[in-house]
Amino acid sequence: MARVLSDETTLSRQRKQLAKESRVLRYLVIGEAGAAVLLAAAGAVLWFQRGPTGLLGLAGVAAFLAAGHFMKARENIKQADFLGAGLKGEVEVARLLADGLDRTYYLYNDLNVRNGFRRAQIDHVVVGPCGVVVIETKNWRGRLVGDENEKTWQQYRFEDVPPRRVGNPILQNRRHAEVVTAFLRSRGLPRVPVIPLLVFTARKAVMEIKDLRSAMLWPNEVCDHIRRLPAAEGFDDAAQDAVLGRFQGLAV
Repeated sequence: MARVLSDETTLSRQRKQLAKESRVLRYLVIGEAGAAVLLAAAGAVLWFQRGPTGLLGLAGVAAFLAAGHFMKARENIKQADFLGAGLKGEVEVARLLADGLDRTYYLYNDLNVRNGFRRAQIDHVVVGPCGVVVIETKNWRGRLVGDENEKTWQQYRFEDVPPRRVGNPILQNRRHAEVVTAFLRSRGLPRVPVIPLLVFTARKAVMEIKDLRSAMLWPNEVCDHIRRLPAAEGFDDAAQDAVLGRFQGLAV
């Protein structure tokens, strides 16, 4: 079993934050809607007794706030569902990496690396005999069409629905690997091999990617692929410990 050095992911933290915010919004909606009803009732009574008052205006303000917070809560629910789909894929890959690799490998889930003005939020980083493996996980459904070196791909999720354009995850993960390489080089480790790896977790995804040379794997292939990577020349236990030392404190 791999040595897991960080576990909670950015998506899980974002989802928790959305859930916390949604609870607060629900209480606000209840309070504001109740205030709107009471103010409207009191305003109507006073209207008949004394003429127009400001209570009806206040009721309108409270109703407007309640409606706005209700829409925000609904938006949070949709966003949480979207994050949940991505989180499901990340959790699956994290579990497979932890269970499928032995203790010569170290696993970080959700590593934030910054070098100068460049920053990379990386789903999984594996440090082992092969060097540093930078893994991007995508839980994209449908049919993906594109070229390895195009900036964007097209994702066809439903029939009779126009495709949406998505960023090329191969290029995204290459940039992540570049940030990691620059980070380690700037901290005195210029010869550490950094290997980008892309994993798709959606079972029914169909890939139509031209000129594909990079590794794009399914979850059940990822551990075997990493184990088959050749040991990096000169990347011994001391070099591995040096990398782990540089990563210390980056995991959150």
